[in-house]
Amino acid sequence: MTRASPAFVQTFGVVANELRAGHPDARVRSGLARERLQLLGTPGPWDFALAGAPPSGRHSDVLLGLHIGTPAMPPVQHEIRLYESGIVQAANWRHRTIPDQIEETLLHELEHHFGFCPDGHYDCTPEEIHATVAAASWGSAW
Repeated sequence: MTRASPAFVQTFGVVANELRAGHPDARVRSGLARERLQLLGTPGPWDFALAGAPPSGRHSDVLLGLHIGTPAMPPVQHEIRLYESGIVQAANWRHRTIPDQIEETLLHELEHHFGFCPDGHYDCTPEEIHATVAAASWGSAW
């Protein structure tokens, strides 16, 4: 793992402040205030393992972000990691701006924090969350 560049950190700050000030979902605004966030340049092997990458050691997949936590853990122990290298690559491939890709990735990881369910709604029951985790490979979604 490496640290994110100062330019990426600054861009993230602008995006996060805009979301805190104007996102329509109060949970997103409060989640940005409470969630532990790490901005990293590149993911390390452990990050790929947490994301459910195969243990082959080949990291051909691009990792944009990672939510670490499970429904059984207190929310204060959850953490979101955003990876500059993956976000920049995805933005280039998708012809998007870096701030737009940061926003999309951050919101995606916050959805995991709130127990975003496979059918697209936020308000999951504990049973739905546990079923989602059980269906995923160990840690791929959490």
